[in-house]
Amino acid sequence: MTEPYPDEDPEEWKDYYIERLYDTKSVEVIEMLINKGLSKVDWFASFDDVLQMSYTFMAEIQNGSKTPQVAISEVAQQAQTLLDNALKKNPEELIKTEESAE
Repeated sequence: MTEPYPDEDPEEWKDYYIERLYDTKSVEVIEMLINKGLSKVDWFASFDDVLQMSYTFMAEIQNGSKTPQVAISEVAQQAQTLLDNALKKNPEELIKTEESAE
């Protein structure tokens, strides 16, 4: 299926993403990735510190040593700072090409 459907607008996906999922800048980044043929953005690596942090507070919640409110409140500011820093990166810094994925 390499040909688009005759009744479909090839730009229609942008409206869907803007209306339901992302802002205009995000859609521009997605389009840039598609146009450059880049395979994927490695978002997980960008948020790895937050992911690692989540293992600790989730374990504390599961074993009952802390309430969810306490466990999350202790890491909330640090997690927000890590997320803010990750989101400041240029999309090009997050791109994994086929070569770098190997």
